[in-house]
Amino acid sequence: MTTGNAAALFAVLAGVSLALVTGGSTPHTGRRRHIVDSTAIVIRAGLIVVIGVLLEHLHPAGIAVILPYYGVLFVIGLPFLWLRPSRLFLVGGVWMCAAPIVSQAFRLLDPQSVAGGFGGLGVGAILLRLLVTGEYPAFTWVSYLCFGLAVGRLDLRRRNTAVGLLCAGALLAAGASLLSHVVTSLPGVHDRLVHTWTGPPVSSWAALQLHLQVGLQGVTPIHSWWWLAVSAPHSGSVADLAFTAGIALAVIGLALLATRVATRWWQVVFGAGTMTLSLYSLHLIMVLPQTWPDYGPRRLVPEVSVVVVVGIVFATLRWKGPLEAVVTVTSRTAARGVDRAFRRRRHSPQPPRRAIRARTPR
Repeated sequence: MTTGNAAALFAVLAGVSLALVTGGSTPHTGRRRHIVDSTAIVIRAGLIVVIGVLLEHLHPAGIAVILPYYGVLFVIGLPFLWLRPSRLFLVGGVWMCAAPIVSQAFRLLDPQSVAGGFGGLGVGAILLRLLVTGEYPAFTWVSYLCFGLAVGRLDLRRRNTAVGLLCAGALLAAGASLLSHVVTSLPGVHDRLVHTWTGPPVSSWAALQLHLQVGLQGVTPIHSWWWLAVSAPHSGSVADLAFTAGIALAVIGLALLATRVATRWWQVVFGAGTMTLSLYSLHLIMVLPQTWPDYGPRRLVPEVSVVVVVGIVFATLRWKGPLEAVVTVTSRTAARGVDRAFRRRRHSPQPPRRAIRARTPR
């Protein structure tokens, strides 16, 4: 029931954070927009990719690390960064419907491109995996980013904004789930899905559903277009994107309503939310066999406890997460350096031009 929703919320919040650091409901303008903000985002994205690749090496055949995809998504989102909220919601909705179709059509033309890690791949194959065929394909996930950017451009201090996000998100999730059920229940669709399933052998729709509840590997099977209507976690189908985006919007709306009461208390209790990059990296280190041999459900409670306690301590002391601090300071410093270089070049005196004398005939 909850599989896949956390990753989608993570991506939507990426858009929210990009919008907030570039002005929120009053976006930056002028040189600050085009030079400082854009440079800082590109540097931030590069650092996140580097951190993600380093963590990927810790799990060469295990957990799929989202950070490299996350960094690429930041760069892809630059052209959409300054659109108005209404247009961002529109772009996100259109992208949500069109991107899975484009992805499946592309993978039909190149069926050898499959999900997996990055070991042994060339630059082109790595980009293909990051954009289209990986567990968190950035091309498809642009819809999440646009929704997040739209949310970040709204006035989040207004109660009506929170209520609107909660209601719209709940309706989107419920509508996507209902439509998926109706479409996949059409005559012959279940048989077609069972026949084109590329995972462990199944003989019935009921058996296939057990696998779908666990989730896919970021993309749908390619031999039937009906897969785009299946609401399976981590499938990147139209139904999956709509359902998880709706859940993300509803969660953000609910959180905004909750934090209108005892704001400081919520900030401390959920301080982990301000340092997700550091805690996500810590999580990937904690699940290494040499760090925490028990990989079963018994690990959940102590791991969550560590995350919550660390978040409370950092929020109480008003500290920034260590990786967040590194990324923020580095990206801002680089952006200011680029801005100074641009201004210096713009205002530097130009060398005098040599006068051109007209030649007179002798």
